Amino acid sequence: MKKFFFTLVTFLTMPGLAMAQSGGFDREVIQPPTTVTSFGGFIDIFNTLIGWLFTVLLILSVIFIILAAFSYLTAGGEEEKISTAHKKIIYAVVALVVAFLAQGIRFVVAELLGAG
Repeated sequence: MKKFFFTLVTFLTMPGLAMAQSGGFDREVIQPPTTVTSFGGFIDIFNTLIGWLFTVLLILSVIFIILAAFSYLTAGGEEEKISTAHKKIIYAVVALVVAFLAQGIRFVVAELLGAG
């Protein structure tokens, strides 16, 4: 056991020693812009955030639909479990419809204001 532990520690520390040596290359650190300098920059950040939230909402609603379908399949004929699963599916579909309508409204407003 000691031999195995010694071998494991040796193999795990050797790459670190090799990487500690200077490679002789310059690493340029690129700083991303962190401040909003105009209203357009704020709109870009807002649109990026909304896009991420929309994607997360889509993924979560698909997961909820799959889980509700699984509970529907495993209900075993019990009316209460079937109705609960049915309600979950309806809620997930309504969430999808609301999300797509919100995206559509956002694009229409952006087009009307000339920001699109």
